[in-house]
Amino acid sequence: MNKDVVDLVESLGGTVLFDGALIQFTDTTFMAALKKIYESGALESRNNTIEEVAREIEKMTAFGPDTISSFAVYVRNMKDAKTKTS
Repeated sequence: MNKDVVDLVESLGGTVLFDGALIQFTDTTFMAALKKIYESGALESRNNTIEEVAREIEKMTAFGPDTISSFAVYVRNMKDAKTKTS
């Protein structure tokens, strides 16, 4: 898990467990904390990493161009899957 996210969670009174697989907050602070994490931009590094992976996939020559393009699109779609808060 991104160190910036861990630091932010802990500064908001939350607890990060199992290398980020579980983040604990009280019910009253959860939504405020989630909003601050999202607004901090800490999740942007995830999107940047996903984009970097997609670009490297596009350089591969082991498969045909249609397969490579489809796989790169699939990977890029992972960016939106985790960062939407509504």
